[in-house]
Amino acid sequence: MASNKQPHRIFYIVEILEEILLQTEIRTLLISATTVCHFWRNVIQGSSDLQATLFFKPSKKRRRRNQNPFIQTDLWPDVFLRRHSMSPNRPSHDEIDMYPIMDPNKENAYLRNEASWRRMLLYQPPTPYIAVLRCHYSTSGMLPLEVRYYFLCETTEFLCLEHLHNSVENGKLLPCKNPLVFEDQMEYLIPSKHAAEHQTDIETFQSLLKCDAMIFGSMGILCSLCDNSPAGDIDGWPDNDERQDYLV
Repeated sequence: MASNKQPHRIFYIVEILEEILLQTEIRTLLISATTVCHFWRNVIQGSSDLQATLFFKPSKKRRRRNQNPFIQTDLWPDVFLRRHSMSPNRPSHDEIDMYPIMDPNKENAYLRNEASWRRMLLYQPPTPYIAVLRCHYSTSGMLPLEVRYYFLCETTEFLCLEHLHNSVENGKLLPCKNPLVFEDQMEYLIPSKHAAEHQTDIETFQSLLKCDAMIFGSMGILCSLCDNSPAGDIDGWPDNDERQDYLV
């Protein structure tokens, strides 16, 4: 009997178990591996690399930016684009009212305050910034004029799904059909100390390729949650006749 149990002892060596789990498919890692035993759960919760793999902590390694896969497969279609009874104070909107009602079983699982998806990052590596892209519209298309950077909130180190979901629940953001695309419903951005003004088209759209999410402002402004790549300081807000072009 002792010899039969011997091979399983390697799964109680932290370093070996961690390497094995790092090669595990993310859904299996999140849902199944954490329930094997307390030891496995503690290893997963205590490993910075495994927490980064699960999008709970920012990755410290240089890596290609990857979107949280649960957004496409689960959270966007089953949470963001659903109506539910557990948030009776959620503002009504014509588009939201057309969304399907969330499955009651999923509602209980997803909308718990302690649900783990709330802590998940949108991308690895993550970002705390929103960029407001001011554009000029003409018959020839959209011409980017300047980019200004904002924080979603003063205390946020990195954007996570809970920040976006809370903004949806409070009526500040309206989720669109495409994942991580929103319409802005209220003015709630906090200006940062930096701006990159009068970028070229190429510079602007290279920045947008790094975005976590996009927000279309009520005045036709394209906003995005993007990397911190500021250039130049903001000396003050624009004149009153231009202020309508900003979500401030």
